[in-house]
Amino acid sequence: MKRTGRITEEIVNFKYQSKSAEELLQQFLNAKQAQNLSSETIKIYRFHGRIFCRYLSDRAKEPAWKVCDLECYNGFILWLQNSDRKDITITSFSRSVRTWFYWMMDNNCIARFRIKIPRYQRPYRQSIPMKNLKCS
Repeated sequence: MKRTGRITEEIVNFKYQSKSAEELLQQFLNAKQAQNLSSETIKIYRFHGRIFCRYLSDRAKEPAWKVCDLECYNGFILWLQNSDRKDITITSFSRSVRTWFYWMMDNNCIARFRIKIPRYQRPYRQSIPMKNLKCS
């Protein structure tokens, strides 16, 4: 049998084929609550997940395995970058969404792939010369 390297929709057999990204987001949040994560962490995951679903628009109601892939994740990061958000905010969003994506991968909801967090340059901090410091 020759391997083409492509996975067709007929071959893919995920456990939650009919679950949408929105439904899986709620299951993810419930799972994290069951793990006793802090309420603030759950709030952040919920907020970032909802922004991601807003990015998906109508596709958020489609089965997650058709929508949530590396191309979609990278598109989300670009969408955030074009919305004039600060680098640290984009990093926070990408970490939350990556956690959710890895949860979906671990639960056989979407195909496995590697997700990298975008790297940004840290702002240069200007030091204050010693002669300008005054001791009281």
